[in-house]
Amino acid sequence: MKSVKAQDNQSIKGIVSETDNKGNIKPIEAASVFWLGTQLGTKTDSNGVFNLAVTDKTKRLVVTYVGYKPDTIFVSKQQFLKVMLINKNELEEFSVSYERKSSEVSFIDPWKTTVMNEKELFKSACCNLSESFETNPSVDVSFADALTGTKQIQMLGLASQYTLMSQEMIPSTRGIAANIGTAYTPGSWLNNIQITKGQGSVVNGFESLAGQINTELHATESHDKLMYNAYYGAGGRLENNMVYTGKVNSRFSNTILLHANATVLERDHNKDGFMDNPKGFQYNMMYRFRYQLYKGLNLLGGFRFVEDSRTGGQLGYSRNEENLTVKNYGIELDTKRKEGWLKIGYIFPNKVYKSIGLQLSAVNQENKALFGLQKYHGLQNTMYSNLIYQSIIGNTNHKFRTGLSWQHDKHEENLSKFSDELPIQYFRKENVAGSFFEYTYSHLAIFTMVAGIRADYNSIFGGFVTPRLHLRYAPLATTVIRASMGRGQRTPSLLGENMSLLASSRRFYFPKDNLVFITAPKFYDLNRAGILPEIAWNTGMSINHEFKFNYRPASIGIDYFYTQFSNQLVVDRYADSRSVYFSNLNGRSYSHSAQIQLDIQPKRRFDIRLAYRYYDVKTQYQQGMMSAPLVSKHRAFSNFSYQTKNKWSFDYTFQWIGQKPLPGTANNHHGETFSNFSDDFFLSNVQVTKSLFNKQLEIYAGVENIFNFMQHHAILNANEPFDEFFDATLIWGPIFGRMQYAGLRWRPQFKSTKN
Repeated sequence: MKSVKAQDNQSIKGIVSETDNKGNIKPIEAASVFWLGTQLGTKTDSNGVFNLAVTDKTKRLVVTYVGYKPDTIFVSKQQFLKVMLINKNELEEFSVSYERKSSEVSFIDPWKTTVMNEKELFKSACCNLSESFETNPSVDVSFADALTGTKQIQMLGLASQYTLMSQEMIPSTRGIAANIGTAYTPGSWLNNIQITKGQGSVVNGFESLAGQINTELHATESHDKLMYNAYYGAGGRLENNMVYTGKVNSRFSNTILLHANATVLERDHNKDGFMDNPKGFQYNMMYRFRYQLYKGLNLLGGFRFVEDSRTGGQLGYSRNEENLTVKNYGIELDTKRKEGWLKIGYIFPNKVYKSIGLQLSAVNQENKALFGLQKYHGLQNTMYSNLIYQSIIGNTNHKFRTGLSWQHDKHEENLSKFSDELPIQYFRKENVAGSFFEYTYSHLAIFTMVAGIRADYNSIFGGFVTPRLHLRYAPLATTVIRASMGRGQRTPSLLGENMSLLASSRRFYFPKDNLVFITAPKFYDLNRAGILPEIAWNTGMSINHEFKFNYRPASIGIDYFYTQFSNQLVVDRYADSRSVYFSNLNGRSYSHSAQIQLDIQPKRRFDIRLAYRYYDVKTQYQQGMMSAPLVSKHRAFSNFSYQTKNKWSFDYTFQWIGQKPLPGTANNHHGETFSNFSDDFFLSNVQVTKSLFNKQLEIYAGVENIFNFMQHHAILNANEPFDEFFDATLIWGPIFGRMQYAGLRWRPQFKSTKN
């Protein structure tokens, strides 16, 4: 049959829907819509919307869908049609099963996003967010120093502050929390983690320079009413977690999340006289709720309190010692964090493609720290709001999101030493108001373009524009190619983001020192130091392909990202082993990142993940273009996971980490120096899990760093911690060797009761 010629520039639009047994109207996806007696037709999209060219051969439109009575409509004029199909008969029940992978790259999203679900997170102990990437090659995790036990993440070879950390799409860990904040999200609270490389959406803000890590917590409508997790590590670390979900009625549900951990033993595996991990405790409580006011309008909110207290340093150090004494070198870390948030969302009835949402959050965090004779105090108050409106232009092939945002930051930081040095003060009160528009064009499942732009005004630095572009092309159902380009900007927190450098005797030097000296009172005022916002352009490309290996699903992914800084806060440790120089970028700074990853399943329930990653990260320092310190150029990664029929799970991860460049120590007159590069080394972790009682109970045990590799010479001048050459920040490998752990997860299944 010949296709019928359509009338030029004319089309009929509409939506196809159904009514469920509760009377709710729901769209029907993939319903057939065609002109009677012709081959001119289309299918509805995921929102039930169609757009079909008008023909001069007939005015009768036919709508069909399997299991529903077909409908024929006489179209007399171009109007938006609302078609309601009626269920034809009861179909026999059938089910379609799909074995969800523990870690997947979305083929639909225009930006490359890797989703790690619970199955992936449970492959390791995963005590908190910073320890959740042991089985993911895209994110690097390393120790910030040899004293605090703090782990920091890197993406694209750049420090954690260049990655936007969000919780359910609301910015979370930033500012003075960037250094330690990932330790305050317990792993047992997480439902999944979404890792996006490169620039994200302009809707989420302007601060993403390297990527975004978004966490989703256990939902209030979770099928698990109760989950309890207990953990013990051989280093004297104890953890307890509980998640309780309750549905009060059909409109209101809530979740209580509790966490407590403690480190009770002093351990010194590398025999340098310092505790490998500080002793102390953390209490963490969160309350979440969801409330449906009426059809289409939902509220989701909650609040959280965190208190964390740690004591470390030389063996035997006690908080009872006077801070002014040099008898024993100690560290003290005390953090208190309070936060609350509210999300209000409304979906327009019968127009599911149209919605409006408001995100609100407030954070108060206080950090107190003592490093030997250095005392730090940081206070941050942040408020955030984001209003988002979403709709279509004509049909769902053309979508847009637009809105307004406002962000308020108030930072107060003080650093003092029990010496003749002047104290340092940093105060920043910053308001950023902005608007954004993001347009999405989709052609079937083949091509997607997302073009976004933001215009913001910063109360300190003035106005700026953030453009971003994402392209997605799927030439085959099994292949997707992505490209992206965009700008990011952020204001650094000078001391809070570099607090780990206090684990040394290095002096801090800032630009325009001759201008920041204040005579009364005597301190260095960093507000006059001339520090500018950090600005970077990021471009990237990736390709993902799925295929069959031994008749089972497999995939390969290759990506490359280039980040070029227009300005950056340069933290120079190369110039002098006794100093740290802070300055604005005067020259070039860039990051090249390339990765290839292969996932295969040689046999059922046996998964293998292999990856190789390359970084080239360089910055203009005083000595010239130098590689970023403590960033390995090469990393090889492999993960093997196998589950038996009787519910035993075995997970093994093996990594090779190449050499890392180290800041120079040649001018250390005491003779203790490091070479210019670290050793390369291997790390292996293994975990065994047994599921019991119909998956209600899981018992797990594992070993981290099986081959007991340690950086023995981790602290420079460990015998003289109050010396000017003392430095515990040159950490390139593990410092506590092999560690065993064990734990259990309990999820009792409660029988549902009917009123």
